[in-house]
Amino acid sequence: MGECIMDNLITKISKIREMVEALQKNKSGYGYKYVSEDEILAKVTAGLKKLNVDVYPKIVPGTMSVIPYSVTKLKVLKDGTRYEEPVNDVIVSAEMIFEWVNLEDPKDRMEIPWNLVGQQADVSQAFGSGLTYCMRYFFLKFFKSSTLESDPDAWRSKQQEAMFAEDKEVVQAIISEIDSICQANITEENKAGLMKILKTHVKKNGKASADYTAIEDPAVASRVLDEVKKYFDIDAKPKKEKGGK
Repeated sequence: MGECIMDNLITKISKIREMVEALQKNKSGYGYKYVSEDEILAKVTAGLKKLNVDVYPKIVPGTMSVIPYSVTKLKVLKDGTRYEEPVNDVIVSAEMIFEWVNLEDPKDRMEIPWNLVGQQADVSQAFGSGLTYCMRYFFLKFFKSSTLESDPDAWRSKQQEAMFAEDKEVVQAIISEIDSICQANITEENKAGLMKILKTHVKKNGKASADYTAIEDPAVASRVLDEVKKYFDIDAKPKKEKGGK
């Protein structure tokens, strides 16, 4: 039996990211929609469990601060009377570290610095809300998750279209290079050999083909380019000196 190769921490985190790359906004409040903490954690913890990874949020010792914060807010009564109301809050802040650990290899770790900030009338509430926002936005930003109004499947479709468009540009550039080489070097004597090489790698409508313009996969295009260069001995040809010498 072959030896089982274990994924490292970076690879595992990348796989978790695929599980949380698109999240639908499921809560409303304060005039806007957002993704709730439980929605994010449900996806993240599923990935942690599946891939044997854990993450430990830690407050950096000596960085916690509690600062009084007072403002005056303008209030308007039903009869139109206006008055100013003092609001006395506290701001709790601290530096944090999120430590990722590969549970299959505890020495495989990664630390990400972060910050906690919370504002409420009560110190404990400020600390609690700060932790909630800190956790939520850490995972959203660390995994570069998109928060969507609509179905995440529609977002993934657009992502696939963008990836396909990028691949198409790469393929077209390689095909142009293949075409230039073929046009400059093909003869009646070497044409049959070239066709054989192309048919080995190129598929059109599921069948072997010499039509390299039908290539859609960048890896295939790159491989064909290498084979064409090798066939025509492009890299081995000496470069002409300036002046035609």
